[in-house]
Amino acid sequence: MLEEDGWLNAKVADHFVKYAKLCFSAFGDRRVLAVKHWITFNEPWCAAVLGHDSGGQHAPGRTVDPSREVYRAAHHMLLAHSKAYDVYQRLFKRKQRGKVGIALNGDWYEPKPATDPEEARRNKLAAERAREFTVGWFARPLYQGDYPAVMRERVGNRLPRFTREQRETLKGSCDFFGLNHYSSHLCEQPTWFKDVGASKDGRNTLVRVANQLVAAMGRTDSQGELVAAEGPEADTKKEAFHDPYIESTGYWQDVSVDQSDDAAWKTTDMGWGVHPEGIRKMLNWVQDEFSPRGGIIITENGAAIPEDGVDDAVKDVERAVYLKRYLTEVHKAILNDDVDVRGYFVWSLLDNFEWGYGFTKKFGLHHVDLDTLERVPKLSARWYAEVTRRNRLDMA
Repeated sequence: MLEEDGWLNAKVADHFVKYAKLCFSAFGDRRVLAVKHWITFNEPWCAAVLGHDSGGQHAPGRTVDPSREVYRAAHHMLLAHSKAYDVYQRLFKRKQRGKVGIALNGDWYEPKPATDPEEARRNKLAAERAREFTVGWFARPLYQGDYPAVMRERVGNRLPRFTREQRETLKGSCDFFGLNHYSSHLCEQPTWFKDVGASKDGRNTLVRVANQLVAAMGRTDSQGELVAAEGPEADTKKEAFHDPYIESTGYWQDVSVDQSDDAAWKTTDMGWGVHPEGIRKMLNWVQDEFSPRGGIIITENGAAIPEDGVDDAVKDVERAVYLKRYLTEVHKAILNDDVDVRGYFVWSLLDNFEWGYGFTKKFGLHHVDLDTLERVPKLSARWYAEVTRRNRLDMA
C-alpha cells in the first residue's frame, strides 16, 4: 500500500480488514493457545505524527504536507479499527469469544507550576490540549463518536469529519482500553502561541460561507472531504460542513505546547522523565473521561537503561526500581481511586529494535547477544518473575 500513499489512502482500511480477518481465522481458531485479546493498532499516534511530521525520521518518513497528512492517516486508522472490530463481532465473536481493543500511547501531561494566576491558567489549558491531541484524538471517537472539540477548533477543516454511519460504527468499538505509558511532561503555553479563536469575525465569516455551501453540497466522503450531494440529499444538509480553514505548519503548531521535565525527575536512556505519580493520574483521567467497558489494560510500561555489555546489563537495578515505583502507583489507582485496571504488561521481554534507534536503546528484561542471540535474564526479570509468581507487590 505504500505505493498508494499508505494510510493516506482511504482504501487502506479495507485492506486492513482483509488482514485482520486472516489473523482472526489463523490465530483465533487454534485449539491450543488461541488468541483471545486482539489489539488492532499499537500507538497509532506514533504512526500518524512521527510518520508524517517528524522531518522524515520515522517510517513512512513523509514530509509532504504535515498540516493535513497526520490527521488523514489517523482518520483512516480509526476507520480501519472500527471495521475490523465490526468484522470480529459479526463473524468471529460467537465462536471465539475474544476481545478486541486498541493500544494508545498516553504519557501524563501536567500543567507547569506558575505563581501568576493567568500563566497558571494558560498552562492548565496547555496540558489539557496535549492530552486531547494525544489520547483524546483517538479515544474520543472510539468512546464518544467524534474528535475532541479543541482539535476541531484548532485544526479546522484540515481535520477530517466522520459520516453519521462511521460515527455509529466507531463509538463503542473497544472491548478494553489499552494504555502505553512511560513518562510525564510539564506543559506551558509557548511564547509563539496563537489563539485561533482570537480573530472571530474572520472565522465567523468563513463559517457563514461554509454553511451556505452546505445547502448545495451537504455531505462528506469516506475521507471526511466535502462532496456534492445528489437528489434528496441536497435538501437534508447531511453531515454539515462547518469548519473554517486554519493555516498551520503542522501538528506541532496545532498543539502549541512547550514540554519539559521537573528538575527533580530522573531520566531514562530515551530522555524520558521518570515520574511514577503520572501513571496514576493518567489512569484516573482515562477512567473519568471514558469509563471504558472491559477496563484498562496497561499494554506497555518500562524503561530504557544504558548498558555496557552483559555483565553491566544484568545489574539493572534502575529498571527494577522504575517498575516497582510505577506498579505501586497502579496499585494505588486500583485500591484507592477505584480505577478499573484489568492487566499490566512490561515493555519489554527482550531487548528490541527501537524504531530509528535500532538496537541501541535497551528496554528488555532479558539481555540479547546480537551475535549469538543468547538471552540472559537481568535482575529486573528475576524481580518481576517473583512479583507475578506471588501475585503480590511489596510497597515498602
